[in-house]
Amino acid sequence: INLQPTRDSQFHKIMYELRDRCALAFGADPTHLYPLHVSVTGFFEAYERQLQPLVGVMKELLATVLQGGEPPTVGKVICTKTGYVLFDLKAASITSFSQRLGERSSRDLGLQIRPKAVNHISLACNRPSEDTRAKIKATYEPQEGHLGDADICKAYSAATFDLVLSRLLHRSSFERFAEDGPHVFQETARIQVNRLIGEGGVPVAD
Repeated sequence: INLQPTRDSQFHKIMYELRDRCALAFGADPTHLYPLHVSVTGFFEAYERQLQPLVGVMKELLATVLQGGEPPTVGKVICTKTGYVLFDLKAASITSFSQRLGERSSRDLGLQIRPKAVNHISLACNRPSEDTRAKIKATYEPQEGHLGDADICKAYSAATFDLVLSRLLHRSSFERFAEDGPHVFQETARIQVNRLIGEGGVPVAD
């Protein structure tokens, strides 16, 4: 289960354009095996019959934690000495959702779901060069006065996310990324998080 930029949003469009720009300039890395996402839980095993009850619990808990809450918001781009470039995310309500889901799914559904911190998007990894990390960071950070960067700022400030439950159909590897492409996922549910803030229903994306 993860957060992903809302499909067809300007934020989604900009993020994937910038990712493609980095891949062209610096090559791909293992983050390209996945769609751009914020981990909400770890991987877990489930039977088909458990999925729809799980989606029901997800909707119930989202409605609880998001009423009157704050939507996820993106912050600064961060480089780490361990080779990562991360997009900081503030999502206290979704962190609470993750913790509650771990408890409810174990108690009510017999599923062992490991909550995650819900605090970043991995933009790059396995980048030992400090210079390369800095250049990737600069790609994602809009600069005042640069052509097109006003659109990036606007997209970041209006960023919206969907909560996505997906099944891993095929696991790839970075060693065979050029031949086999990324991991293959099949979505089971996609719930529009930001539209739920202050609303009574649980919007599900088409």
